[in-house]
Amino acid sequence: MFEYSKPIVELIKVSIEKHGLWQTIFAFLILFSIPILIWKLPEIILAIKS
Repeated sequence: MFEYSKPIVELIKVSIEKHGLWQTIFAFLILFSIPILIWKLPEIILAIKS
């Protein structure tokens, strides 16, 4: 079940060792929020304009 997530877990472990926990959490939050932002961008722009 978790076979596909092993590389991601390894990446997180290495990232935490190199950069620290909070920087890793921050980086992954940014990484995952970019596609959501792009997907919702037209709605966000409309909300700002109105």
